[in-house]
Amino acid sequence: MRIEFDHVSCTYPMGIVGLDDMTATVEGGLIGVLGHNGSGKTTLIRILAGVMPPSSGEVRIDGSPPVVGRRTRLSFFPQELPNFPLAQTPRQTLEHSLLLAGASDESRRAQMAADLLELVGLLAVADRAVGTFSGGMKQKVRIAQSLVHNPSALILDEPTTGLDVKERLIILRLLHRLSERIPVVFSTHDCHDAAAVCDALLILSGGTLIATGTPEALTARAAGKVWEWWARDIDTVQEDGPFVTRLHRYAAGILVRAVTATPPPEALEVTPTLEDAYALLTHARS
Repeated sequence: MRIEFDHVSCTYPMGIVGLDDMTATVEGGLIGVLGHNGSGKTTLIRILAGVMPPSSGEVRIDGSPPVVGRRTRLSFFPQELPNFPLAQTPRQTLEHSLLLAGASDESRRAQMAADLLELVGLLAVADRAVGTFSGGMKQKVRIAQSLVHNPSALILDEPTTGLDVKERLIILRLLHRLSERIPVVFSTHDCHDAAAVCDALLILSGGTLIATGTPEALTARAAGKVWEWWARDIDTVQEDGPFVTRLHRYAAGILVRAVTATPPPEALEVTPTLEDAYALLTHARS
């Protein structure tokens, strides 16, 4: 998938800027939109999905404007989703969704539902009430629903939010598998999620695009700028010193990790992660 943003801006009522003059081109089978809360992720995702027009500029997906629906077969998975009946089973939920999508033949509809349940890893629990599912399993049902139209691309807004580590891994593995069949775009505030599965990233801060590239290329931008050193306790870690990204407490004290060009004399340079690069890029704008 090739996504092009040509001077895309979005301004909400009262002059609130959602996106500010964004121009970029990004390609990949699984593309991530990375940013903290309020960075513009949801605005970008909604514009990309075609459910909200930009105030100015153009977006093109593989050369065409995005429009959700059957004409372009984009499927949009918003962060805030209506609850489906928790007494229903995944099989019932999908068969009903397929019926609404036009699958009128009962046997064909049943087979399509089974195929989708197998794809998302829920076939073994297809006849259990959804109300008994974990958060990750419920997300799988919703993702399966978003595939009933056989979409040409899947666009998801923060699909791992609110999930624990195990459930996030389940959803990330599913998105990775799906991206081998259709292009996937998803937003996240979690650098670890983005680094684990994305081919390419768009990093946002305050409605502005601050970087694009592969996770590896973006991580390399922090090389030589990430350091670790020991502090006696939390009170000895300076608030106005180097930009601290992590603190780990051990019996020997606090291990401080920071992004800085001027580390203390006792600091040791360490290999950067995407989280370090993200901190460097976003802190530079603050």
